[in-house]
Amino acid sequence: MAKKVKGKQPVVDGTEVSETPATPSKPEKQVEKTKQESSTSGEEVPHKVNTANLAELKSACDECVKEYFGRPTAFSQSHTHEDIRLALGWSSTIIAFASAYYGYRTEFQESKFWVTVGVALYMLLSGASALYSQYIEKNVIFVGKRRTVASRISTERLTVSSTVPPSPTAPKSYVDSILAAVSLAPTPEPASAADAFPSYKLSVSYVHSSNNGKSLIHHADATLEKPFAAWFDEEGSLWKEGFEKALEELLSGIVG
Repeated sequence: MAKKVKGKQPVVDGTEVSETPATPSKPEKQVEKTKQESSTSGEEVPHKVNTANLAELKSACDECVKEYFGRPTAFSQSHTHEDIRLALGWSSTIIAFASAYYGYRTEFQESKFWVTVGVALYMLLSGASALYSQYIEKNVIFVGKRRTVASRISTERLTVSSTVPPSPTAPKSYVDSILAAVSLAPTPEPASAADAFPSYKLSVSYVHSSNNGKSLIHHADATLEKPFAAWFDEEGSLWKEGFEKALEELLSGIVG
């Protein structure tokens, strides 16, 4: 039996027992304070993405690729593709706005010719932008070059493309997806556990030339493909150190 006396600790079998609860080794407030201190310090806080969103996963990897290859000590990034798309996009937007404003301020019979011309130009520029992205830019996320001076002046050009290959277990067509949805077509089992995860694929092309590209010194292509699960943890944080290490090995393998 425990006897409790006012102003004293309870006694159990003649031994005093403390009522003060045991304090945790690291309180929650201290953990939160540590997180805040690390975020306010110079340390880089990893950016988290939604692991169920392939677009966010791919975008995070693309940004890391551009950041790594675009370092001052690496390659000078070319923004030609972005500039062309921006020029086409802004031009079509300005023409659409000008046509709408002119049609609003002018009588219909007087404005219909120029409004029609504006609509035609808008459709033409929008189609050109879509065709450029589809057939010229394609999946390119980085284009860079650098000059080296040894026995002669030469130029190294690096082109990087990224894709998310379809899963082997995904339906190959719209009809297959409908049949699978109504259970009329069997769903194949993945060959391995890795097949169940979407992959991120990089295609790298390296060209080393001189004399303004007229003399080819070296050319090589390489690919890197791994599941997103190899680069992201369960919370959606990118394993940047390991990802950049893989990029370093990929580049060193083709530069020669």
